Amino acid sequence: LPQAVRIWSARRAMLRSLWDYQLQAESGCAHDAFVDLVGICCDAAFAEVRAVLMSRSKSWSSLGLERARIQLQRSRWAAERAYRPDARALAAICLHRGELMRLASAAVVPSAPPSSLAARSHRRQRDQDLRASFQETLQLYDRAAEHLKSAEWKQSHASLNEASWHPPRGHIR
Repeated sequence: LPQAVRIWSARRAMLRSLWDYQLQAESGCAHDAFVDLVGICCDAAFAEVRAVLMSRSKSWSSLGLERARIQLQRSRWAAERAYRPDARALAAICLHRGELMRLASAAVVPSAPPSSLAARSHRRQRDQDLRASFQETLQLYDRAAEHLKSAEWKQSHASLNEASWHPPRGHIR
């Protein structure tokens, strides 16, 4: 039970952080490539998936997976429309979308009908659907690898060299 409470609290916290980001973006403090929005949306999608995996309700599973998909779709929309899209953010989106697709296809495996002919036909269709889903998942992983190859990596970030603590909301005065 305590883990379930932590998972739901994390989900709520991610949704609140998305709201906080929107307030910050309205004041003009958002990143040009929307990497901050991408990160928050990916984390919110991850929190939704964790809640789905913890839940036993089938109706909540499909709703939660759909919410996670919408968060990732939102992050992709923002990242691809940036003036200079960040390849690392696009790679993170592709990886999260691939994992969501993999989990969604594994979670939605219906039971076969009782008749043998119908059962074989049903299993054949399910297997074809799973195969197509996994192929699309692998394509997303390949896209993530391509984005990572094209990313501009720096040796180290200046903030990593500072030995000071930074408040979560930054040094805005």
